[in-house]
Amino acid sequence: MAPQRPHAICDGLSALRQAARALHGERVAFGVICQLVLENAAADVLQEVLSFCSAVGLPTTLGDLNVENTMDNIRVIADAAMHFGIDREPFEVTSRPGVQRDCGSRFAR
Repeated sequence: MAPQRPHAICDGLSALRQAARALHGERVAFGVICQLVLENAAADVLQEVLSFCSAVGLPTTLGDLNVENTMDNIRVIADAAMHFGIDREPFEVTSRPGVQRDCGSRFAR
């Protein structure tokens, strides 16, 4: 995982006023989780990161970032992340609605 990828998601989150209030590190931590999902990481790896984040009080859901899980919010995050380098993956990354819905629903609370 390249460091700029979770930062692209962090920057995408910053496009929403309610998420922009979260600390940079909180948004990057959530970006790491999203990156693991995008990479289809092993379930045990994802669970380890989720457990760590929960244990130290880092966000693991959009709700933890004060972001309502709506398609409009997810579209804003995804579109903004595309401008910050998330599209430089070794696989296709798109902001199309199906991908947004899948990632967004996984982290809804």
